[in-house]
Amino acid sequence: MKKTAFVLVAFVLLGQASHAGMKLKLGLRLSPALSFAGVRDKESDDAMAYSSNGVAGRGIIGPMAEFFMTDNVSFGTGLWYVPKSVSVKAKLESDGSTYSSTYNLQYLAIPLYLKFYTNPITPKMKIYFTLGGTLDIKIAEKAGSNTSSGDKSFFNPIDTDLMLGTGVEFALTESTAFFVGLGYNRGLMNVINPVNYKSSYDALAIRNNLVSLDLGVKF
Repeated sequence: MKKTAFVLVAFVLLGQASHAGMKLKLGLRLSPALSFAGVRDKESDDAMAYSSNGVAGRGIIGPMAEFFMTDNVSFGTGLWYVPKSVSVKAKLESDGSTYSSTYNLQYLAIPLYLKFYTNPITPKMKIYFTLGGTLDIKIAEKAGSNTSSGDKSFFNPIDTDLMLGTGVEFALTESTAFFVGLGYNRGLMNVINPVNYKSSYDALAIRNNLVSLDLGVKF
């Protein structure tokens, strides 16, 4: 239902942009990324301490569309494939023994963002800044080899991110441009499923984060 609603919103925005005569740019994003979980221990007196357990290499890919409201401001959306990694370390305070759990998650992300462009720094180069968010719909969840997995899903079916970025766009031709930049996605919600694993949800909060090298082309 939520996915359908967002698709309808995208079509409405496309129709409004076309009616208003906005300039439309389509493109493709390909972003090598580092995925890491922000872990917060919510119960300090339960004899178990939780923390993040490292980062993993991932990559983001998918189409994008930008509607230019002015020469310096555009509204963007798209549909991106976004894999994420969650690795959590649990330490038993009584004897110091540790346990780790790792999960590989895959999402389809629907971004909604504003991109702000400077005036040309050179005839073919502009700097941009991105501010927005994403709705991430989970399409796969897999436990790591050393992680026990029950019959029920440990993670929520959706995730939400704050999306920030900056970079440089280069005009290749009159209608084609290449961009390179840095992006940061900060998870906004605890992704543990509170219905299936309420005790885990009450014990700790896990938020997915990404740092990416953003590469892409627009035409």
